[in-house]
Amino acid sequence: MKTCALLHSVFLVLATCLAAPATVPAGDCVIITVKDPSRVESLAAHEVRRYVYLRTGRLLKIIERKRVFVSTTSAIVICNKAHARNLIATFDPLLTASVSSLEPQAYQLKTIQRRFCRTLFAVGGEDVG
Repeated sequence: MKTCALLHSVFLVLATCLAAPATVPAGDCVIITVKDPSRVESLAAHEVRRYVYLRTGRLLKIIERKRVFVSTTSAIVICNKAHARNLIATFDPLLTASVSSLEPQAYQLKTIQRRFCRTLFAVGGEDVG
């Protein structure tokens, strides 16, 4: 069940990456995880990176950060509910509030467009690693 949900998430992530606005160069995208990610978060980031590479030929960088800020680079942010509070609190307080109510086996995908970049948030309800 979790593998099926992960694959579904990956398909949606890829669709978001490929649908980037024309003003953003296609290779101008990174994957962001929290500083010292859990094993599950790290695996998810590497799986998304692998899938994007297999489908597009682009190898995205994986960056660890304490917070996500608006920048000129499009990004895919991967974290669990507990880390989302710290990682995305300054970026979008409404998103932080909505992920707080996630159930253990649930996840939320949210794309936010700011300026000329897109940020996709893939947040899981729990970390079962």
